[in-house]
Formats: sequence, C-alpha cells, structure tokens
Amino acid sequence: MKPCSLIAAVKALAVGTLVARFYPAARRCLPAVSAPACRCQGVIAVAEDCRMRRRGRLHHLELWMDDATSIDGPWSWLLQRLGYTVDSTWATGRSWVSGDAYIVLESGPAHVRGRQERLRSGMNHLALWAGTRDELDALVIDACQHGWSLMFADKHPHAGGPDTYAAYLEDASGFEVELVAEDAPPSA
Repeated sequence: MKPCSLIAAVKALAVGTLVARFYPAARRCLPAVSAPACRCQGVIAVAEDCRMRRRGRLHHLELWMDDATSIDGPWSWLLQRLGYTVDSTWATGRSWVSGDAYIVLESGPAHVRGRQERLRSGMNHLALWAGTRDELDALVIDACQHGWSLMFADKHPHAGGPDTYAAYLEDASGFEVELVAEDAPPSA
C-alpha cells in the first residue's frame, strides 16, 4: 500500500483523533502517525478495531451499599489506588471512572440496607486488574489499614491456583474484590 495524499492523511488523523476522544480505550491502540507517511486505511482500520474490541468489556458496574457516599471508606481508597477518579457525586452516591468504564456506588432510597452475602445468588465478587505483582503486593499491605481484610491468607497470592497471582479482599459489608496482577510469572 502506498502512502496516502495529504488530504487523505488529514482525514485519517481526524478519524483517529475523534475515535480517541470519544473512545478513550482506543488511545492505546492508535499508532503514532505523521501525515506525510501515514497509511490511511491502516489508521481507520485500527480505529474501527479498537471500537470493536469494546464488545463484551465492562461498560459500568453499579454497587448498592450502605455507605456509598463515604469519601474515606474502603471503596474510595481502593478505586483511587487503582487509578479511578470521581466522575460525579450526588446525595446518595458517586461514580468513579477509569478509561471507558465506570463504577457507581449507590445507596439511594430503594436500597435495602444490610450486609452483602456473596454466597447467595447474585454477585460473588468483583475482579479488577491491579497492575504488576509489586503494585498488587503494595495494595495488599495498605488495604488492611483502609477497611479491607485479606481472604484466603493461607493461600495468598495463589488462592486462585498456582498460575494466578491475585489478592482477595473483603470489606466490612461483605463485598469481595479480587485484585489480579497483570504480569506473567517469572520464567524458570
């Protein structure tokens, strides 16, 4: 494929810029492109591919909990540590965003107060990527000081099996979060 014209290059860059603006997850997929040397179809194809990869990924999760508006509770601490930022707040909740997904913590008027029972029908736990093994380990050390307790401590960090490096945390309300390390185990 030969390089595209300057006009076509500008159009391709505009498409890439729009996709990156409205689909934040696409930013990591778009190649670094300079107008004179770009391959228009490649930029558009990558942009379309990034948009398609969203299929099946988390859009948002809404958790109903007794203390959803606490700014210094375990969930606020954990979501901040994982790179989420507060997107909006209201009298009975707040939403946290990271990339193109968000988590809502809500305790509205229809909420039935009480402890989360992860062994009943419904959500058992929420699993989130926690970064590298070192970042995961640092989170676990700090988590106990921020309202979380380590589950399955006798099997940590391999409670999910020998090939999994993860931490299972539970807050005082009974919500379980699995934090998973992204990097592969060291080769032997």
